[in-house]
Amino acid sequence: MSQQMNLTRNGPHALTPIGTLFERLLGSDALAPFSTRPGLPLAIWQDEHTFYVEIDAPGVKPEDVQLSVHNRDLTVSWERRTEKRDDGVDTRTFGKFEQMLRLPTTADDAKLEANLTHGVLRLTVPKTEQAKPRKIEVKAS
Repeated sequence: MSQQMNLTRNGPHALTPIGTLFERLLGSDALAPFSTRPGLPLAIWQDEHTFYVEIDAPGVKPEDVQLSVHNRDLTVSWERRTEKRDDGVDTRTFGKFEQMLRLPTTADDAKLEANLTHGVLRLTVPKTEQAKPRKIEVKAS
């Protein structure tokens, strides 16, 4: 039974449904822990030891980002404020943004790390030791 990482978006800037990201890209169950719903522009992938999430956050400062985890629900939110100007045009997106991700049971959320660099919020969530591949020694009898 595969675990799902469900993504939902709350806020004023809804995007069109994109279906199950990795099923659409790979056409397989290879990355079944992840599924998506409308939300912020993001990328999700995994290797044998870690889950990775990158969320586009242009113009957002690290101190404006809030992260919380409760019962495997990871919530990422921030507010991007507009700069008051009396002249010109500004078509950039401002407001409150929130993305919720349902972490797989194989994610060790106590070791989640976040880094915001060049407008991209990078989250790394190690897998639990039980979920990581391990070598088994073969003994001669």
